[in-house]
Amino acid sequence: MKNIVTGIFCFLILATAFAQVPSSFNYQAVLRTPAGEPLAGENVQVEIQLLEGHAQGDVVFSEIHQAQTNDFGLINLQVGSVNSLEGIEWGQHTFYISIFVDDAHFGTSPLLSVPFAMHAQSSADAFSGDYDDLENTPDLNNFIELPGAENGDMVVYHDNNWQRIPLGTEGQVLTVKEGSPQWAGLPDNDNGDDNGTGTVSDAEGNEYTTVKIGDQWWMAENLRTSQYNNGNVIPTGFSNMEWEYATTGAYSIYNNSTENESTYGKLYNWKAVTDNRGICPVGWRIPSDEEWKTLEMHLGMTADQVNAGGWRGTDEGGKLKVAGTEFWNEPNTGATNDSGFSALPGGGRTYLGEYIFLNEWAYFWSSTYQTENYSSWYRVLAYNEARVFRFYNQQNTGMSVRCMKDAEVD
Repeated sequence: MKNIVTGIFCFLILATAFAQVPSSFNYQAVLRTPAGEPLAGENVQVEIQLLEGHAQGDVVFSEIHQAQTNDFGLINLQVGSVNSLEGIEWGQHTFYISIFVDDAHFGTSPLLSVPFAMHAQSSADAFSGDYDDLENTPDLNNFIELPGAENGDMVVYHDNNWQRIPLGTEGQVLTVKEGSPQWAGLPDNDNGDDNGTGTVSDAEGNEYTTVKIGDQWWMAENLRTSQYNNGNVIPTGFSNMEWEYATTGAYSIYNNSTENESTYGKLYNWKAVTDNRGICPVGWRIPSDEEWKTLEMHLGMTADQVNAGGWRGTDEGGKLKVAGTEFWNEPNTGATNDSGFSALPGGGRTYLGEYIFLNEWAYFWSSTYQTENYSSWYRVLAYNEARVFRFYNQQNTGMSVRCMKDAEVD
C-alpha cells in the first residue's frame, strides 16, 4: 500500500512559451509509505481525471502516466502531455481533479488555479483590453488629485479628507500617531558587534540573534512577527481552503501549536513576504535569490552549482543546519552549523493547506519572482542531505523566513 502526501511542490505552471496558450500544466506530489518514509526510486502508475461541475461530475479528460519517484518520493507529471486538453471549456465550468495511484484513489479536489491563458481562450466573456468595454465602471474624472504630489508620496484618508504624506528619509519607519500615519526615527537595534553576532527586533518587539556570514548579516532565527512594520496585523487562522485561495499576505503556525511557533517561528505565504508594508525588522529585508547564491558561494559552492536547480553543492547545507538530533530527525546528514546560521526544520504548509515535514525539512523563501512559471524561488535543507535545494514554488505555500540586513545600513 502506498500513501500520498501532497507535497510542497504541488502547483500548476505553464508548459509552453509565455506568449502562447499553454497546452499542458504540471502536477507534482510526494509519495510516502504507510510508515511515513518517502517512497524513493519506485515506478508507479498515475491516472489523472478532470471532472466537470462537481466532485462526482462527468469525466471530461483522463490520461495515465508511468512515473518514477526520486530520492524524496517526488513525482512530476505534465497533465495534457498524453491526451489533449483542447475542447475543455475552462471559462464556462468549475472543474475538479481526481488522482489514482496504482489503481488506488488518492482523492478529488477543486481545480480552480487554471492557467489564465487556458481560461481566457475558452471564455466567451474574455476582456477585450479596452476600459470602455467594461460595465459599471467608475468615472475616472472623479478621482482625487492632490497638488504637489511627487513620486513616492502616499495618500491617506484622515479627518474626512484625503491627505498626502511625502516620502520619508533613509532610516525612518512609518508609524501611527493620533490616528494618522507619520514617519519616525529608526529603532535602536544592535545590528552586530566585532565578533560577528548581534541582535535585532521586529515591529512586534520579538528579538532575534543575528550572525555575520561572509559580508552578509543574517537573522539566526526564523521570523515570528504577526504584524507588518506599519502595525497592520498579518491575517491568520485560515482553513485549508481559505489558505489555498488567499489573496492577501497570511501566516500559519505549524499544526497551530504554540510550542512549534516558539521553536520554529511562523510560516508565511509569499504575498506576506513581499508586502510593501514589510515583515522584516527595519533595516532588514527578505533575501533575493541572488543573495542566497552569495551565501552559498561563501560556504563553498561554485558559480555553476548555485545557478542550478534541485540539490546542489556538497556540504553547504550541513554548514547551515543546527547539529544533532534534538530538532532534526536522524541522521541529520552533514550538520555542523559552521556558519552560525542555525537552521531548524520548521516544515511547511502546502498551497492546499496541509502541514508537512516538521523535523525533516527547512523551507526558506526568497523575494525573487520566477516570471516564466508564475512562482517564486526558495531553498530547502533536509535531515538526510548535506546539500542545498533550490527551486521555485506556488506563492500560497507557507515557508519559514530568514531576513538579512540592508547593505546600506552598514
